[in-house]
Amino acid sequence: MNVSLKNIDAVSAVIKVEIEKNDYAEQLDKNLRKIRQKTNLPGFRPGMTPLGYVKKLYGKQILAEEVTKLINDNLTKYLQENNIIILGNPIPDKSGNNLNDFDTDENFEFSFDLALQPEIGLEMTKDDILLSYRVIINDEDIDKELDSYRRRYGVVENTDTVALVSLVKGKMVELEDGAPKETGIMIDNASFLLSYFKGKMEQKKFIGANAGNTVIFNPYKAYKGAEVEIASMLNIEKEAVKRMKSDFSFEIKEITQVKPAELDQEFFDKIFGKDVVKNETECRDRIKESLSQQTVSSSEMLLKIDIRSLLLGKAADVALAEDILKRWMLLSDEKKTEGEAEKKFSKVFRDPVI
Repeated sequence: MNVSLKNIDAVSAVIKVEIEKNDYAEQLDKNLRKIRQKTNLPGFRPGMTPLGYVKKLYGKQILAEEVTKLINDNLTKYLQENNIIILGNPIPDKSGNNLNDFDTDENFEFSFDLALQPEIGLEMTKDDILLSYRVIINDEDIDKELDSYRRRYGVVENTDTVALVSLVKGKMVELEDGAPKETGIMIDNASFLLSYFKGKMEQKKFIGANAGNTVIFNPYKAYKGAEVEIASMLNIEKEAVKRMKSDFSFEIKEITQVKPAELDQEFFDKIFGKDVVKNETECRDRIKESLSQQTVSSSEMLLKIDIRSLLLGKAADVALAEDILKRWMLLSDEKKTEGEAEKKFSKVFRDPVI
């Protein structure tokens, strides 16, 4: 067994594996004898088929398997022992030198192309400056987070008048020229959160309305053409949203809204655990601490992204064994076209996700 490496340039090489009969003969014989023990052919007792006949039937396949195993084991061993780092995997030499005949040959020679990992020298200068951000948590941030908690653990109550935070339920009817449209959309149990409306003018039409009132509004304008929201409200397919720009009447039947939870011990226990927080001041301190930890994590992640972006930018012109890597991508997925391999190469090696 002989393994040798020839460098083509700084980023590519050819590795050659030479296998002689004595490298595989003993193991080949053992494998054939194992198969013989399991062979049950007409005219022979189980396990007593002549070894020569077994070899004639299965010898080529078993030889190919044993040679392949020797190649894989010794390639890996050679690369590890010689600290050779490659990109992708070894692939058959494109010169076509791997022409071995398992029917007649006893000695074999295989050549593989390697894409070597390039040496990257990154020169940093005093102009390479990156910022690490520190986010200051103010009272407004704490107020918003506390309000979110209070609404999450609040109580749903019926109210008489629509407010921005109301959930409005009622009957929707599509209109045409101000009257119910024949064969138009009608939904008996429609509902929406008024705060989700993106169109302020449509919001204002509902604010201050009472149960029993009918409001004329336009869903397309209310959600500013957002397909998912409009399709959900009207129970239609997203594809139909662009054609649905009708006005609707909305007969208000029920108005509910969440009454924020009181700042009491029960509320504190739900958020932080029993008796961990005793009053509003401690609650706000805990929220500030939590928000600060989140911003630190985000700041550290942003810095890592900036560092990686800087290093990748400096390494953008590093030479690669492009031909070998693209052929490796094609071989790893037989369904992939050359164009797709080209795109994947660019994405993986030239424009990696940061």
